[in-house]
Amino acid sequence: MTQHETTAEQSYAGVRWAAAMATLNKDEAKKFGMDAEDAGRYVRLDTVKNNYAAPWDGIWLERQEGGVLVPVELEQVAPNAKTAEKAAESEDSFHATVKKMQKLVKKKDESGHPMTQRELRQYAGKGGVFNMGDHSLRGIIKRALEESHIGEYTPEGHKNPVLRTWK
Repeated sequence: MTQHETTAEQSYAGVRWAAAMATLNKDEAKKFGMDAEDAGRYVRLDTVKNNYAAPWDGIWLERQEGGVLVPVELEQVAPNAKTAEKAAESEDSFHATVKKMQKLVKKKDESGHPMTQRELRQYAGKGGVFNMGDHSLRGIIKRALEESHIGEYTPEGHKNPVLRTWK
């Protein structure tokens, strides 16, 4: 490299903020459920360097009459019906497992033996009540807690939180 040549990385060294824009390519247009001919109307704006602000996800802009760029939301569509079908089955499976979980937690609580997450996971396994592995069950427990299908509290005299249900 001569004294006057710089790399792209070196040219950004003194810059505190830089952005890049790129038109949506025809192949990617399909991901958003649009015709390849419409791809040229959309532009992606991203920051490539930003020293003094939080990270930013970028934005899609639509080119309108006169070249004006207006922010738009582009949603990716399911690549095919099988993917959408799998997502629906997965959601159905989640809700079926949560119902089983709620019944078990309620039964144990009513019998005077409230369960911890660890105890609930003992019902994992292909032959277990939930018919799924420990890893999958952990994910469902986590989501069920986040979405308040079940809850946790620490009763007086207990070291670990136990599960509860409202149903």
